[in-house]
Amino acid sequence: MTLKLNGSSSGSVSLDAPASTTSGADITFALPVADGTSGQALTTNASGQLAFATVGQTYPAGYGAFHVYRTATQATAPNAYTKIEFNVEGLDSQNWFDASTNYRYTPQVAGWYQINTKVLMVGFSSVADEMFIQIYKNNAQAAIGVLNGFASSSTGGYKTRAWGGLIEFNGSSDYIDTRVYHYNTGSSNNANGGIGNTYMSGHLVHAT
Repeated sequence: MTLKLNGSSSGSVSLDAPASTTSGADITFALPVADGTSGQALTTNASGQLAFATVGQTYPAGYGAFHVYRTATQATAPNAYTKIEFNVEGLDSQNWFDASTNYRYTPQVAGWYQINTKVLMVGFSSVADEMFIQIYKNNAQAAIGVLNGFASSSTGGYKTRAWGGLIEFNGSSDYIDTRVYHYNTGSSNNANGGIGNTYMSGHLVHAT
C-alpha cells in the first residue's frame, strides 16, 4: 500500500509499505513532536517511537596517523627531563600534532592509540651513563622506554631508547609528548636528528 502526498504546487512524495512485515505484524511508527537539528537522523527506540538524534561517526583503525621527527641534533641537560622537539611532520593526517610550539600529539577522537617513539643520543662518555625516555600524558609520566643500545666514547657514545604500546585518549584535551632523562656528564648531550633516529608515530586502534 502506498501513501502519496502531493506538493502544494507540483510533484509528490510517497511512502510505500512492504508487501509483508516480519511475522505479519502490524507496525505503527509515531512521528517526533518537533523537528531535529541540522545533521541529525531519524531514529527509533525499537517500539515504534521515532526521534531525531545525532548519529556518531565511525572511525577506522589507522585514523589520525602521524609520524614526526627531528631534523637536527637537540641539546639536552643531564639529570633532568627534556622534551624532544619533533619539528618535522612526515605524516600528520588530521593535523593533530603540534610541531612548532608544544611538540605534542592531541587526538580529537576518543579511543586507544598505538604510539611509538625512539630517541638516539650521541656523546655519552661511558657505558655506565644511563638514559631513558618517557611518554608524558597531560604532563605526567605514562610510559617509560627500555634499553636498546650501547655507549662508548670511542664509538661516538651512542645510546638508544625506544617505546611502543597503547595509550587511551579522551578525544579532546588529552595529549602526549616524548621526554628524555640521562646521567651523562660528558661535553655532548645531544638527541640525534634524522627520520630514523629520533621520532614519534602513532594511529588510532579502537575508537570508544
